[in-house]
Parts: sequence; structure tokens; C-alpha cells
Amino acid sequence: VSDTTSALLNILPVLGLTLSLGGFLLFCLGAGQVYWSKLTKKQAVTGGVYRIVRHPQYAALIISGFGLLILWPRYIALLAYITMLFFYYYLARVEENQHIYLLDHGAYAKILLLDKP
Repeated sequence: VSDTTSALLNILPVLGLTLSLGGFLLFCLGAGQVYWSKLTKKQAVTGGVYRIVRHPQYAALIISGFGLLILWPRYIALLAYITMLFFYYYLARVEENQHIYLLDHGAYAKILLLDKP
């Protein structure tokens, strides 16, 4: 690894690693909430990170993927990242349509990310 005189270029590895690890930790937090809810046989998760973002695991993987793209800037990685964005958007829409009747949509629609069903 070599340093340059550009402060921006020197901070990119730190930024990429921070985003990658932060996204991974957010993913684990969201997964933990979902599986805890399944183990205790509760309803759909609406608390914790799900109060802020409807699909925190997808958002976390998008953040983590962006961090990895910063760490390893290749065309194939960019293509994989863009493809992942389209698939997660589509998957989130499908899940919204399948689970629209499980919760009170009026309150649920106020949660950030994908505001419309």
C-alpha cells in the first residue's frame, strides 16, 4: 500500500473498511432481531432498526457492498454491485406486496425507505 499526497485518496481504505464492517454489523443486528422474533414466535419485527428502515438487512448489504467497492474498485465489482441494487429493490417490492396485510399500513408506511407499497 502506498500513500499519496491526496488526503482523499489516503482516507478511502479507512472509509471502505468502515462502511464494510458497519454494514456487516447492521446486517447482523437486523438478522438477530428477525431470528429472535422467530424463536420466540412473535409477530413481524417493527422495533429496533426496523423502526428506522423497513429492510435493514438489504440496506446493510448495500452499505457493506459500497464499502467493498471502495476497497476493491474493479469493473466486475461495480457490475456486481449495480446488479445487487436492482435485485434488492425488486425483492423489497415483492416482500412489501406479500406482507402488506400483516401490519397496519398507515403506521408502517411512515417507516423510511420504500415509502410506497
